[in-house]
Amino acid sequence: MKSALVCGRFEEVLPQVPAESVDLVFTSPPYGVGKDYEPDARFGVLLQLLNNCFRETHRVLKRGGYAVFNFGNMIPGRDMLGTDEPCEMPMGWIYWSQGLANGLVLQAQRVWQKDFSKITGGKHAISAPRAVPEFEHLFTFRKPGGGPQLIRNRQMSQRAIWSTVGGPSMRVNHPAAFPEALVERVLTVYTDEGGVVLDPFAGSGTVGLVAQRMKRSFLLIEKEPAYCEEARDRLDTAVLDQVPKMQAADDPIGDVFR
Repeated sequence: MKSALVCGRFEEVLPQVPAESVDLVFTSPPYGVGKDYEPDARFGVLLQLLNNCFRETHRVLKRGGYAVFNFGNMIPGRDMLGTDEPCEMPMGWIYWSQGLANGLVLQAQRVWQKDFSKITGGKHAISAPRAVPEFEHLFTFRKPGGGPQLIRNRQMSQRAIWSTVGGPSMRVNHPAAFPEALVERVLTVYTDEGGVVLDPFAGSGTVGLVAQRMKRSFLLIEKEPAYCEEARDRLDTAVLDQVPKMQAADDPIGDVFR
């Protein structure tokens, strides 16, 4: 399999990916914290987006394959709770219920710690005695079947708290880029060389960047043209000659899975 970066909406692209063709889905869907790429963060809209994503994730995963979702707690506004009081909405139960409804089993809960000195999203903590969001959640789901599970790196897999403190700064034009060290851990624990990794909310392309370095194939999907170009530039900078140019939305997969 080749690798690809596709500029388009995941709702239109994922249905064209063959069933049971992906080893790992690692992604971070929008979760209503006011990022520029979340113009419509109403709860009902986000819930439908998650349901569509989980349904397609189950379909494209191989039996025994894994899906790792990164998310933070939602910061709801007046339209949802009818109050201007600072508040957070825990999102873990929503991810658990979406997995359950779509045939995926929650196998592990982790949090990853950010570098406090590099956090820029703590505005909600300025006007109230609230913690700056210096961690996010990682929920790992598995598609039943596929035989016994492999333990690829016991030292990593047994830890419930992963820290990226002290890692290199991310110089990308995206407000929520994954640290490369985090992607390396996820791919080490849940994939082997030659495996296929999918990120349907690819942003600036960090999952693909690390996957290629670790000799995994990847499919990246990103709806924002500016982030697609950012990802393309990063992949080019890394001399990744396996990545075809972005394809039109009516033929986004091309020869990737053929």
